[in-house]
Amino acid sequence: YDTGLAKKRNEGLERIDDEFILFLDDDQYVPSDVHELTTILNENPQLGAIAPFWAENGLIKCNAANFHIKRGWVIKRGDTDECEQTGTGHHMFRYDHISNAAMFRTAVFDDYTWDGFYTIGEEDTDFYLYHKELDKWDFAATPDYIIRHDPGAGTVGMYDYERNDIKKFNESMSYLSKKFDIKGVIHKSSHHHPTQPLLGRLAHWIATNLIPNSVLWSVRKQRTGFYIIDHLFPNQ
Repeated sequence: YDTGLAKKRNEGLERIDDEFILFLDDDQYVPSDVHELTTILNENPQLGAIAPFWAENGLIKCNAANFHIKRGWVIKRGDTDECEQTGTGHHMFRYDHISNAAMFRTAVFDDYTWDGFYTIGEEDTDFYLYHKELDKWDFAATPDYIIRHDPGAGTVGMYDYERNDIKKFNESMSYLSKKFDIKGVIHKSSHHHPTQPLLGRLAHWIATNLIPNSVLWSVRKQRTGFYIIDHLFPNQ
């Protein structure tokens, strides 16, 4: 939490010379067929990365979003076009921003890699926003492969305290805003729960209207909104 994901990912990239690399979190279970994600990349040379969907707490998610720039704000919303089917029968949805568990084509990082400034928060927003501006690579998510996510390790104690460090989050947001000349980032509805659009809108309303800005900024407010929703509607 003093180094950041960006620097560690870049260190990993420096140690390989392969065509593809799979990035995962340590609380994710990898399916035995995950290597087949490279088939989708080989079929679609314009794809820089492909992310499997997640199974988490009884829900299937893709944790992906598109960027919408409005009045200086970057709005991340989980809308996308219709599902595409590849020549080998795989399915995928194109997004500007995909989840942090994905199979990457390493050539992507020759054009732009993660910015090592970020310690907590927005390193992925930076990465995908920069690539959207470059307009060279596409990114996508596929429901054909599922990674199980078990987030239980981050519920209590020092882990959660460090992960939610407000000072570091604010430093990251300030840096991102200056770098891209934006006012900030708004995380809308289905970015975290694409299978629950109604509850997603309710979570966003809670985050916007009931959680003061002095307590949490956009990402933390949004996640707190979903936390409240998950406890109000545990079986939805």
